[in-house]
Amino acid sequence: MAARILLVEDNRLVRETLSVSLTSLGYHVLVAEDGEAARTILAGPDPIDLVFTDFFLRTGPNGAQIAAFARALRPSIKILFTSGFAADSLRDRDGVGPGDEFLMKPYDLDALRSALGRILG
Repeated sequence: MAARILLVEDNRLVRETLSVSLTSLGYHVLVAEDGEAARTILAGPDPIDLVFTDFFLRTGPNGAQIAAFARALRPSIKILFTSGFAADSLRDRDGVGPGDEFLMKPYDLDALRSALGRILG
């Protein structure tokens, strides 16, 4: 069974492109345009293996808050953050767990594939 990824991205073009890319890599993708939509999906019945979220979202909960919410409901869930800011400047924020991964923007499909393979096994 394909791993299930919750993609949280507020930029429509980036969200749509990533959804197609993740699907082409063989993943089942659930999509949220903001933190509130992500929380609704996480609280639902769908199994989710990984949350792939932009760290900074324009409105509502940010990526770290989504990650904390996800772990509260699903303790074994994996988290992959993406950001244009250096990972070291984000690791100490509330909601970022010790095992969470970062993929720095800009990245290409190979970097995304590699990160997901490392995290999901």
